[in-house]
Amino acid sequence: MKNTISNTAIAEHAEQLTSLDPELNAMLIDSTFTAENAERILLDLLSSKIKFHMHEEFRTQVVFNGDTSHSQKRIAELQQTKREVKEYLAQAKKEGYSLEIIGEVRIKAIKK
Repeated sequence: MKNTISNTAIAEHAEQLTSLDPELNAMLIDSTFTAENAERILLDLLSSKIKFHMHEEFRTQVVFNGDTSHSQKRIAELQQTKREVKEYLAQAKKEGYSLEIIGEVRIKAIKK
């Protein structure tokens, strides 16, 4: 049996490959967690972002001898957020709360 595709189907498929939606919303977290699990999820996420910026700062400085002020600023902001989240979670844990976490990421395509 021969597999055939119409020219219209090929054109539609090609258009899908080349026309990127300008925005994508992705739901990363949408659930209720124990304080312990919320702590693992949120602190791992924040640690990952801090580590990313530390690597970027190192790379920019060593490889490109460039300006690292953006990464330094983000590292400080994320470390402060991490401290605040730790305090909040400690209080939630102490008082026996579960935590609902809703984390949506909005991705926007920007043409170069």
